[in-house]
Amino acid sequence: MQFDSFNFFFFFISLYIIFLLFKNNSLRKILLIFASYMFYATWNYFYTFLLFSITALTYYFGLRILSNNKNKKVFFFLGVIFLVFILGIFKYWNFFKENLSLINVRIPILSWLLPVGISFYIFQTIGYLADCYSNKIKKSPSFIDYVLYVSFFPKLISGPIIKSYEFLSQTKKIVEINKAFIWKAIVLIFFGLFKKIVFANNLAPFVENIFTNYSVQNGMTLIVGAYAYAIQIYCDFSGYTDIAIGIALLFGYSLPDNFNYPYLANSPSDFWKRWHITLSSWFKEYVYIPLGGNRRGELVTYVNIFLVMLLTGIWHGASWNFILWGIYFALLSIGYKYFNFIGKYFKKIPTFIRKFVSVLVMLQFTVTGWIIFRSENYQTIKAIFTNILFNTKLIDFRLLNQGNRLVIVLILIFISYNLTRIRFDFKSKILKYEFNPMMMTLILIGTFIMLVTNPEKSVQFIYFKF
Repeated sequence: MQFDSFNFFFFFISLYIIFLLFKNNSLRKILLIFASYMFYATWNYFYTFLLFSITALTYYFGLRILSNNKNKKVFFFLGVIFLVFILGIFKYWNFFKENLSLINVRIPILSWLLPVGISFYIFQTIGYLADCYSNKIKKSPSFIDYVLYVSFFPKLISGPIIKSYEFLSQTKKIVEINKAFIWKAIVLIFFGLFKKIVFANNLAPFVENIFTNYSVQNGMTLIVGAYAYAIQIYCDFSGYTDIAIGIALLFGYSLPDNFNYPYLANSPSDFWKRWHITLSSWFKEYVYIPLGGNRRGELVTYVNIFLVMLLTGIWHGASWNFILWGIYFALLSIGYKYFNFIGKYFKKIPTFIRKFVSVLVMLQFTVTGWIIFRSENYQTIKAIFTNILFNTKLIDFRLLNQGNRLVIVLILIFISYNLTRIRFDFKSKILKYEFNPMMMTLILIGTFIMLVTNPEKSVQFIYFKF
């Protein structure tokens, strides 16, 4: 049940009507838990038992950590090992099986589907145990509050990844849903749906064709395909996040922002402060800083950056392309930090030109990374880059055929919108307005555009498979 489906629309409307009828906060939380498990069951009802088992066991570990100062380190590590083991079994077992078979090590193959959203809720439960261990949570929440924290359906499948203490503090009292909440929620949901339906869904077939038939494409088509994928994955994932934040607001819960114009980043570190912000923040708080961060000298800092970026790639999936993508960003991040490109080479250039050039350069590195990310294996990566390097004509009008014109238009619109962000943040301005006929007219026009451009074939959110 996707956010952009009619099934979800009816599910949400029915739930929200019942939610508003309940005035008691405890009843509302129980209702949201029930609805969240129903929502998760639409993907695979068996995995609701997995979700509940993980929730119950980590709640128990959290209790033992908070109540037993003497052995809390033991319970913390047992809990983390348990969660990593579960993630490894469901997400990485068959990857290890395939690679170990190359050296004649035989382990059985496990034929089960990857539980949707497992990477997200495993990380949130690991974060909860870490918060208990570091005393960011001093008192155990009620079991109902903790179950809601893990399973809350707007963020369950693809985040954003919220810190336990940030969410649990919101469960204490009932929140009055006022006009400002409703307007902000409507705007966020609208922006999210527009990005997903108009941009991501319409770019998806073009991108799929390019990366599936990469061997017969010329270099310029592959370059355009890479840029199209960069826009697709951003609009798809940030669209999901906007919808999730908007829906959560309607139920009185605030989720953190996950994107801040990532393609305007001027360095790898800046990119990760703008892209999938909650994952970057999670790795920084629970991995990078505990490893020592940048406090133990330059060499250790580079090692820590490499480990975090490698883990970021591995988190995305059990495939060599994600590992190579993680290594690519690790080397890129270390290179930027070591050579200090912006400080050394752009220092004497006027500020505006320096910003423009540094953003343009980083964008090329980012899109290069997306080629690695989207390709299925090393052979595909090699073939695509070879084609781009040796088979590219700067002017190739074959791209302007009837089927690709919408793609070109969408790319140009996206680029124009991001350039206007330098001077004018359209989304933030609208969020500050109050409900009025002009704003609703714009939303209605946008809704009509979504209905007209929505492809007949449903396109799954990209991050559902992570």
